[in-house]
Amino acid sequence: METLLDANRALTNDLPAGYLRRRKWLETGKTLVEAAESGSDPIIREATEKLLAAIEEEGWMERPPRVK
Repeated sequence: METLLDANRALTNDLPAGYLRRRKWLETGKTLVEAAESGSDPIIREATEKLLAAIEEEGWMERPPRVK
């Protein structure tokens, strides 16, 4: 993801069903929309941090060990 639009599309199109009802994902989505509408650097930073934290909490940044 490179832009706020990419992040927003990922939330609406790629999250498993029902995830947007979870508090952390709902708050992340709201902050992404606010960042896109305002263009404010601090809000963009906040949205980026919330998105990364939500992804990390799901364990999606971890890679399983390689099988040799």
